[in-house]
Amino acid sequence: MKVAMEIFTNTLLILLLPIMFYIQVFDGPVNISLGDFFFPLVGLFIVIKYKKIIKEKGWIYLLYFLCLILSLILSHVLIQKNESVISVSYMALFIEILKTVIVGGYFYIGYNFVKDTKRYKLVLYTLSIGGLPVGFIGLGAYVYYILGKSFFIESFNLQMPNRAIGTFQDPNLYAFYLIMIFYISILNSRIIRNKLASYGMILISIFSVILLIMTMSRSGWLAFIGSLMFFVIINFKKFTKRHITTSLIIVFLIFAGIQLDYSFQRGKIVNTMIDRIENLLIQGDEVDRFQLSKAALQMGNDHFLFGVGKGNFPLNSYKYLGRDNINYQLQLIPHNTIFGIYAQQGIIGLIIFLILPAYLIYKLIKTKGGQNKYIIPLLIGFFIQSFGINIENIRFLWFLFGILLASCDLDIKIELIQKTFWDYKKLKVINIILIVFIIGFMTNISRHFCVNILSYGDKEVEKTIKLPEKGVYLLSFDIHTNDKENRVEVYENDKLIKSFIFKSAYGKVEEFIYFDEEEIMIKFTGDKERWMKVLNIYITKDNLIIPVYSYPLLPNSAKSYLNIKGLLMYSNRVSYKKELDITNTNLFDDFQISDVSFIKHSNLTSVFDMEIFYKNEVHSNYNLDLRLQYDSISKLLANELQVNNIYHKAIVYRTISTRMPGDKYRFKNYKLLSSTDFKLYGRFYNLDDKTYPDESYFEIPFKVKRENQEIIQAGKSNWINVRYNLNENNQININSNGWVETKRYNLEPGEYNISFKAQGSLLDGEYSTIRIRDSYLNEIAIIELDGTNRDYSIPYKVSEKEEGISFILELTNFERKDDKDRRVLLEDWVRIE
Repeated sequence: MKVAMEIFTNTLLILLLPIMFYIQVFDGPVNISLGDFFFPLVGLFIVIKYKKIIKEKGWIYLLYFLCLILSLILSHVLIQKNESVISVSYMALFIEILKTVIVGGYFYIGYNFVKDTKRYKLVLYTLSIGGLPVGFIGLGAYVYYILGKSFFIESFNLQMPNRAIGTFQDPNLYAFYLIMIFYISILNSRIIRNKLASYGMILISIFSVILLIMTMSRSGWLAFIGSLMFFVIINFKKFTKRHITTSLIIVFLIFAGIQLDYSFQRGKIVNTMIDRIENLLIQGDEVDRFQLSKAALQMGNDHFLFGVGKGNFPLNSYKYLGRDNINYQLQLIPHNTIFGIYAQQGIIGLIIFLILPAYLIYKLIKTKGGQNKYIIPLLIGFFIQSFGINIENIRFLWFLFGILLASCDLDIKIELIQKTFWDYKKLKVINIILIVFIIGFMTNISRHFCVNILSYGDKEVEKTIKLPEKGVYLLSFDIHTNDKENRVEVYENDKLIKSFIFKSAYGKVEEFIYFDEEEIMIKFTGDKERWMKVLNIYITKDNLIIPVYSYPLLPNSAKSYLNIKGLLMYSNRVSYKKELDITNTNLFDDFQISDVSFIKHSNLTSVFDMEIFYKNEVHSNYNLDLRLQYDSISKLLANELQVNNIYHKAIVYRTISTRMPGDKYRFKNYKLLSSTDFKLYGRFYNLDDKTYPDESYFEIPFKVKRENQEIIQAGKSNWINVRYNLNENNQININSNGWVETKRYNLEPGEYNISFKAQGSLLDGEYSTIRIRDSYLNEIAIIELDGTNRDYSIPYKVSEKEEGISFILELTNFERKDDKDRRVLLEDWVRIE
């Protein structure tokens, strides 16, 4: 009876182990498993047999977990002496120790349960079968997501778009689990004598591969591919026709899934996969995981022996990432097991942690069991993915370690059965049918499957396009770049006819271009440290559409032919231009915007002059959320914020309490803008109850006025100052990160000096810092002013004649503290000569 109870409880625990969810403990989320509810009961069997554990090899593993706990304690206690390191509380340390005790418990549950070959096989079978409910839940939640519905088990709703999570809340952890299910199921198919059950195990392994793809986990894909390559290498000589058929079935199912994706949701899954791979290629070190891993490595180097203490990486990562980095602000963990332990527990903690996995691999190699052909590639996959996620507290991992070490200590060697499911002729027919279907799927998929244009570093991309005739065409594309200079250049016969420059761009470009030749070339290039991603790029005229992006499965001639016949399927990537929800009129009855002017005083200094008419008595305070919408970001300068929708906020409430019907309130807002080629939209926001009376935006008509736009020659003039008053000493008092701009100049090529007189103010031991830029927003100089009113002269070189150029002086380090603020006192003159 006791044996039956032990087998039942352990089997149930294995099935429930992967079903995970979060609970709040001490104001923080902690993930638990349904198997944890049986953990105390199963643990009783370990306690009952504690003497056996101590007498046999089990004491070695007990010592291992005690050393892990000691490493946690030492790293936490010793770092308390270092005042430069922010540390979590002792309660957090207790939770980390508790996690180690729990995973140690799961290790011993697995280790203690395996007593012979029969039980070892039972555990392996149960692990595979346990993957089915997890997979069905994951697939069901995914289907519900596609249908736009909430899954009936709320905890397992998809948290990330188009990424299967099973029952793990995390697609990367689910991918880690699926790699285990794949290899163990393949192993089981070689162990089970029953043909039908063996087929079932093969289907589970295929199902796990499909779900692994659906997780969109880059670390999971890399781990699986790496482990599979190792598996093929060590088993290459023993590959049979059955293996070929199995491989063809997997390829068939993958292509069938891709075809279904294109047929029913226009390639959402495929496009997400492509985007994640492309983002990894172009962004490199900018990807969050790379930044975190690099920071963890640097932190470990700085605290080599014992690290900064478990849980302290997120609190101190700002030293390596910067306080403005989103990874620090979100308090993210390293997402790298090896570097994470090195950073938080030092080299000593890392060595202790690696002892048991290394010992396990040593024991497996030493036993030379048939299962090693599947288990060792699985462990290789685990090791690869450990560089992309934190695995030290994964319960099923330590349970697996326990059963594997038990099998090694008991010298269990599983016999792999050679099965013949079909004779050679049947396999040949099945393989031919599979190949025909794969070719058919691939042929159809090739007219859908397209990739974006990626250009980064020294990798330039050139696209040659043949036009049917000369004329005006519309070039349109979406572009995302980093903050380095990226260029899209259009050529005719090696002659540059149009150039776009982008920095920190995220938006849509639309530009009409006249082509005098029937063959053109578009080049994507820029600085060495830059990257750009271009999608939805077309050249169009009337009903003609020419896609410029690539169809890698199609030759160019086939692409052109299918396009002419209307059989080529165009990319449907979501545009970077975010569309606004717009109504025709302002539906909020209390306000009416009665008069709006957009005044340009120079190249960049712009003013919104707006009048609000109170239609009803208003008792709340409101802001006006404005959106400046550009049809094309090519209208903006490269150093400007290059997005289609620019957010701007205007305060529209009066400071007096009475706001009666018929009252008018006029206000001005100031902005640096190069182009007036935008539409203006707005919506009101109630500051008191933090709500929008109407969520939609309404269009705001406006007049454009250009004042003081004359062009002058080099010499002395006044600053264009629309924001600040002059004091009694004829000085402009600049604050709040403000600016002034010069008038517009015609400058011949040569050496010039920009001269002015100013003084800064001191706050917290730091004087005012100003920046000088030209009207293309190129930086000329950064100057720290002291407290003396003195002359400054900035050299400026003109290589080619400049017509209508101006210059901006900005306060860049404004700060207000203790009723004081940092500002600039600038005399109202500037000389350029």
